Amino acid sequence: MATIARVVILSAAILATACSLPPRYQYFRDGATAEQFAADELYCYERTKSIQPEAGFGDFSIFDVKNRQSEIFNTCMRSRGYRVEAIE
Repeated sequence: MATIARVVILSAAILATACSLPPRYQYFRDGATAEQFAADELYCYERTKSIQPEAGFGDFSIFDVKNRQSEIFNTCMRSRGYRVEAIE
């Protein structure tokens, strides 16, 4: 009985986490090589690392921070010539 309860609780936790994750994206640029994409991805990732929670500045969750990082990353990739499409 305890094993079934654990499975149900774990399943509910996984489902709740999956429902609250930000959308995933794909990036396209005509003529971009894998090496160019990797370099652009790293460049944009480095830009998102500056977005961190500030202690004492309002109520926000880690999901708010992740969403803001995602917005900055996508904007950076667009600025480097990529088309950004959400994966549904």
